[in-house]
Amino acid sequence: DAEAKLKCHLHKKPNSKCKFCKRHLEFIEEQKTAEAGAASTGQSARSAEKENFRPAGPLEIVNTKTYGFSTLLQTHVVESAHFKALISHESFEQMIEEMHQFVESIEPYMTNSNTTPSAMFACLYRLFTMGIDSRQLRRLMENPDNPYIRCVGFLFVRFGLPPDHLWNWLGEYVLDDEELRPAK
Repeated sequence: DAEAKLKCHLHKKPNSKCKFCKRHLEFIEEQKTAEAGAASTGQSARSAEKENFRPAGPLEIVNTKTYGFSTLLQTHVVESAHFKALISHESFEQMIEEMHQFVESIEPYMTNSNTTPSAMFACLYRLFTMGIDSRQLRRLMENPDNPYIRCVGFLFVRFGLPPDHLWNWLGEYVLDDEELRPAK
């Protein structure tokens, strides 16, 4: 199951120059060595697998008052009908499903509107208010199904995390070649 999540979304056959393919191949190699080590030492493969993941810790949000949003955009998001509906979403999985369904643009406002925020920014703000952890943020940024969900993850880093953490989180994505249209 974890192997399928790490599989490259760009290539069917592993490409030695693709970072996603490399990550998938490294995961497979780590699994093989973990299984071999577990067989020889008596550890279970699951405990070895857990050691390979980054720890899921809380994220340090720089500005917990506005989350990096302008005051006007924050006001529009909080007063929007979409955000009010998102308040009932308690789990991270519900938010992923919501983004799959409604996020169709990376613009802050809906087309032909100066006051109605886009679904992306309503969902982004809700993720801030939920208080996601580092593992969930990594899942957003590595989502293989939807580039708009990946963009939500990148915006979360840009708006919410300290500036000295940006490169650690975003550096590996600088040469990402996935295409993204500003709107569907």
